[in-house]
Amino acid sequence: MKIPYEWNHFRYIDYHQNNDWATGLVSLSPYNECFIWDEQNTSPRTNTTLEIMYKVAEASGNYRFLFDVIDPLAKGQKSETGRKNKDGTVRTTIDDINGYLSDFKAQGLCEGGYFVSGNTKGTRGREQIRQRLRNSAIVKTPFNNEAEDYLDNPDVRNVKGEKYLPTLWIFNHCRQVRLSLKNWREEKGKPIQAYSHHCTGLEMLMKDAKFRPPVFDYEKAEPRKKVLYYQRA
Repeated sequence: MKIPYEWNHFRYIDYHQNNDWATGLVSLSPYNECFIWDEQNTSPRTNTTLEIMYKVAEASGNYRFLFDVIDPLAKGQKSETGRKNKDGTVRTTIDDINGYLSDFKAQGLCEGGYFVSGNTKGTRGREQIRQRLRNSAIVKTPFNNEAEDYLDNPDVRNVKGEKYLPTLWIFNHCRQVRLSLKNWREEKGKPIQAYSHHCTGLEMLMKDAKFRPPVFDYEKAEPRKKVLYYQRA
């Protein structure tokens, strides 16, 4: 399946100084179905920020991303180039990332983008992930999430007022995303660090108001065909 360009597209980066940067490319359909369709797991020990972002830009292609979010630790990390911003302030890793994306857009490699420091506080994003995974297990396949079909199902939550149940689907080649979600655990009410990297990125996305499906005219929508060749999240 090729993700349609007219959907809303998002990226996250869970930044680390030594561990792999966990990057995810995510899209929301007009039916509020979330698809994680590509991942990058790149070591900052053997790759510069420029090299890491070149790989992200290549994967991003000609998609326009509505919202890009990165772990706030990157905001406190000084640029590896040693340069300062035009206003004299200290240049950070986030400044480097956004500068490289601007350069890549000028070169025609991607459509650019602008990463902002994410919100890592609270549990709203975590609950959004849980709800989408639970709904995916109920509806079983993408493009099968009409809320009215599940009104009598006691396992479905918050179905009232919803036209489509929020779901989450992961492309087969996104192995680290699947592994992270499968093995994510809490100890003493807090998520453990092991397997948390892609989960942290998804949390930052899903708790932000910008993470929303595109506006869609349901009355003119063509009937959807169920797709049977996905792996459940």
